[in-house]
Amino acid sequence: MRTLRTGVLVLALALTLVPALAQTAAVQASVAIRNESCTAGVQLSQIVWVRGEQVIGLQLLQVLVRMGQTYTAEAQLSATPTAVVVRGLAQNQTFEATVPVGQTVKYACGTITATLAGQPAAGPTGAQPEFPAGMPRPNLSPGMNPAQLLAALQAAGAQVEVQGSESKPKLGDADDPILVGAFPTGFAARALWVSTTGSLRVAVTHDRPGAFLWLWVVPVPNVWNTATAWTPLSGALSVSLDRPQALQPFTQWGNAPVPGNLFFVLLIKWDLGPAMPYVITLSN
Repeated sequence: MRTLRTGVLVLALALTLVPALAQTAAVQASVAIRNESCTAGVQLSQIVWVRGEQVIGLQLLQVLVRMGQTYTAEAQLSATPTAVVVRGLAQNQTFEATVPVGQTVKYACGTITATLAGQPAAGPTGAQPEFPAGMPRPNLSPGMNPAQLLAALQAAGAQVEVQGSESKPKLGDADDPILVGAFPTGFAARALWVSTTGSLRVAVTHDRPGAFLWLWVVPVPNVWNTATAWTPLSGALSVSLDRPQALQPFTQWGNAPVPGNLFFVLLIKWDLGPAMPYVITLSN
């Protein structure tokens, strides 16, 4: 009699739980990958949905996203994801981008946005520079390779000078050297190739508070680890990439020191002001 009673209770409990499980609605999520700058296209291979460290969804695909296009992948998941990992090929290099759900992040060729059904996404993460009035808007974004950065600057009218090359860096050991350079009058960019071991920090000082400087440190070939920093419109006599973004969140995108062994260091004077000397300090 006791056994029968126990069986009835188990059956009743099962009948209660099964409908509840069957009625659990799938979580609808989507990720939009936009190619804004890569003429050769972006090849997507994997989309992995995660909740914390647990994989809750995997999509294998062979999709080419041409420049100017956006590819959106939708998924029905058994749990609410915290992030999505997108893998593929961009600029002839493999890439992996992790995007928290509800946010937009930048990658080598554009932006990736992850959303849940009915929930809007926030704008791109990270600070955005404010540029001086009267200057052309830059067509530059983190993740561009050195050739793309230089081409965009020349197209905007900048006077560009590059010291060294990828195969023969200007500086072969960035162990606390100090270099002196100068900008000409007007909109100009100066760049140098640097090799070192492990990581790079860069700081630039000058003597004209009203100058708007934009510093880029681009690790090659891992260009999606690019970090940039800029002068606030209120003015300053230095610009640096030597600390995490959290310590100067309004004038920096990406973290420093920047990891890598080969770097393209780009310094832009984004204004029409007079000629100006500067001092650049590098360390690893």
